[in-house]
Amino acid sequence: MRGIRISSDDLAKYIRNADDICHLILPGVDDTVADALVDRAKQKRTSKAIVVVDGSHHAERSGYGETSAWRRLNDEKNIELKTVPGTRLGCLVTEHGAWLFAPRAGKLDPREEEGLSAVQIDEANREDARIFCERIVGFTYHSPQGEKSPEEQCPEHEATEHGREEGEPRAKPITDQQIAEAERAIEEHPPRDYSKERMITVYTQYVGYIEIRLVGASHGKGTLMKIPPELVALGLDDEELRGRISESVRIDLNKKVDTGVATINERLNAIRTLYTRQLGQPHGRIYRKRQKEELENHLEDLRKEIAQANDTLVNKIDKALKEELDDLATKYFQQSERILNEPGLDKDRISDLLLKAWRQSGVARQSSVKLEVTFKELTWESLKDNVLSCQIVELFPDLKESSLYKEFEAHSQV
Repeated sequence: MRGIRISSDDLAKYIRNADDICHLILPGVDDTVADALVDRAKQKRTSKAIVVVDGSHHAERSGYGETSAWRRLNDEKNIELKTVPGTRLGCLVTEHGAWLFAPRAGKLDPREEEGLSAVQIDEANREDARIFCERIVGFTYHSPQGEKSPEEQCPEHEATEHGREEGEPRAKPITDQQIAEAERAIEEHPPRDYSKERMITVYTQYVGYIEIRLVGASHGKGTLMKIPPELVALGLDDEELRGRISESVRIDLNKKVDTGVATINERLNAIRTLYTRQLGQPHGRIYRKRQKEELENHLEDLRKEIAQANDTLVNKIDKALKEELDDLATKYFQQSERILNEPGLDKDRISDLLLKAWRQSGVARQSSVKLEVTFKELTWESLKDNVLSCQIVELFPDLKESSLYKEFEAHSQV
């Protein structure tokens, strides 16, 4: 015997190659194996394939195939479907080979199926494996000398040396009622996918979503202000004004005075770079949870800087705004004298028009800056995207050291 790894695809290949003997014992049947059994049945083989499954909804709840496959197998004349409650190991016997394997519980084990831990039985022991398998499915054997088989010597429910009745497990034909009960149980209470929940648990221990933004940070950027109708024509003849006008004029407060917002933005961007990673839309940013306390300390220091900046921000904005609007008023007044020569549109009138336009365009403009930080947990809806989960591991390689990704061979290749 030697240890190997076989997948559902390998089992399907062995089943399709089977001639007169095809005995399969396993907790449940997935689509790959079911397809192979149906294909073999349609080839009109002289013997039936005998398949033994757990026969209850519990197997599907663990991820051993689906109960829906039972009906497919039960409808084929060349397949005999039986049950042995509690079956969790697997065995396949054909005239070409015999294999013992441990099926993967898909809803318990989150790893991709790289193969099943298995033992390939050598030719010298293949007959014993066949007899063992056929006894489970219900065959009875007699020795060549006419002696009674172990089943006849020790029938079911005979008292053992330990003083209790113990029968040998025998497969029984599955009934439509059993299938219906299993299907109904699955429909009423859908299985929980523990592999997904385990992934959520592991990932959420390491990383989480974070949203960081400055509210009111637009003070440090150029602001568009709609030009009063009385002044639109005046700017068309001035090259500088014409470059700034398209029914609006750009007011850049930082040209006149440092409001402090630009420095705060730089500090915030440095924190983002050090402690978070960008996943792109629609996922946003994630952070490493073991750095959360350190991250929060930096954010608290930034809030103190913001509070200090807010103490003087209003005065700085008013000062910068006055200088910017005065500069515009001067230019418009010069244009008014040169083009219109209209005494009623003096510099004070132009300043009033510009200030009114500023207030109208900035009704909702805030006079302070506020830091908003939101921590969120990852969800399975996001993690079921394999590309995203791989991206997270790439950004935070220490996830590879978690129990989710540590894998060990159950045996060595011989």
